[in-house]
Amino acid sequence: LLRERYGFSRELRAFGAIMRDQLHPLQRCGFNAFSFQNPSNLDEATESLHDFSVSYQAAVIASTPLFRRRGQP
Repeated sequence: LLRERYGFSRELRAFGAIMRDQLHPLQRCGFNAFSFQNPSNLDEATESLHDFSVSYQAAVIASTPLFRRRGQP
């Protein structure tokens, strides 16, 4: 909503006790910065952003749903 409707283009930071499995959905919702409470596994966290290559629903990072992308390069 912030990005699509109101044109917000600055940093949107999630912070606190963020877990690896939360990063990809947060990124799809528009968060583009993360501040970890326990930054011990930053490499693992960064890798988790690429855990999924395809998503069914549209999101900030992929505005076209999968069924509309079908057959496109």
